[in-house]
Parts: sequence; structure tokens; C-alpha cells
Amino acid sequence: MPGSKDIKNALETVGIPVAYRQFIPLKDKPVPNPPFMVYIISPEDASGADGKNFLVKRHISIELYTDAKDIALEQKVEAVLNSTEWTKDEDYIESEAMYMVAWEFDTFEKLG
Repeated sequence: MPGSKDIKNALETVGIPVAYRQFIPLKDKPVPNPPFMVYIISPEDASGADGKNFLVKRHISIELYTDAKDIALEQKVEAVLNSTEWTKDEDYIESEAMYMVAWEFDTFEKLG
């Protein structure tokens, strides 16, 4: 998986709308209908030696929202994530009448 700065670009290759945390409705751009994805980066931990941080660990959550179970779309997301170990969970949100599939993983980036 690319570094956290490239996550949105990588997820956009799936071909559906992607936002960090949430979609914000704008006058000319309403919140999209499903399917769509959001991603969340937290918490972040930095570590190092000799009084300097050299490595940052970020926990990433990706949430896919769909009106119906869409295995082919899930496989597209998983193809983007093919170079990282992840865990996957699924839930049906009755109040919204949609499915949510979530992938979680950690990334590590060297600091300049």
C-alpha cells in the first residue's frame, strides 16, 4: 500500500467517490449516492532514537458503503490493498439501508 499521502489517489483507482472522514455537501457538489468510500487515518505514533523521530506509524481505516453487497467492488478495493496485511469487517446499517465493509491496517513511513 502506498504511504498515507497517496491513499486517496490509490483508492480513487477503484472508480467511485472517495473522501477523508466524510463527504461535505457543497452547493454545486452534493454528497454522492452509494457506492462510495471514506478513509480515516488515526492514531499516529512516531518513534526513533537519539532524541529524533525517524519513523511514523499510522492506523488506516477504509470504509466502503453500498446499497447491496458488491463482492466485485470489494475485490477492487482489495486489489489496491494487495501489498499490505489488513483485517476486514462488515455491517449492515439498517437506519441507512446500506452495507459497510471496512478494512484496517497500519502503515509505516520514514521521516525525512
